[in-house]
Amino acid sequence: MTAAQGLDLLDRLLAARPMPGQVVVSTRDLATVRRLAAAIDPARLAAELAETPTFTTVYPRPDLENPYEAPDGEAETAIAAIWQEALGVDRIGRYDDFFALGGHSLAAVQIGARLRTHFGVELALHDFFDLPTVANTARLLADASGTGAELSAPIERLAREEPAEPEPGNVDELSDDQVDALLREMLAAEASEGGVQS
Repeated sequence: MTAAQGLDLLDRLLAARPMPGQVVVSTRDLATVRRLAAAIDPARLAAELAETPTFTTVYPRPDLENPYEAPDGEAETAIAAIWQEALGVDRIGRYDDFFALGGHSLAAVQIGARLRTHFGVELALHDFFDLPTVANTARLLADASGTGAELSAPIERLAREEPAEPEPGNVDELSDDQVDALLREMLAAEASEGGVQS
């Protein structure tokens, strides 16, 4: 939208009677965006994110308050590698904070999807955010697996047929705000499920 178009739109909004209660400005057809958003559910979002390409450039580990401590064991090593792919940061230590490494909500969902694919265990994001380190993530996944021990070998991914036409609801077509809204819905759903079970 050009500046002239924006001014024209503002003039029309101010002249409208009655004044609209809400205004939505979209660079795409709003009906299509709403249809795409409605087609996305948490499972589908996670599946899309699991297939999101990883960083090709890896940046050095930032200067953190804590010194680097190498991951301990196979599970922590695999988790650190998944974080590295999602964040594009080299040498992720077992006590490095996800947010200090540049993590954000979309990266957290990507990591959760990749962990589920790799370990076959669902990571509760609200628990992850309480102490977002590699070591704690390994503990959470071990607890979720019910063993409390080292996690098992990765689950082999099944090949799936590609659809002839792209399906609506591709995460790449969503705005950051839409992805954040879906993440909030997933966290709320997890919280409500956790409250129901005792």
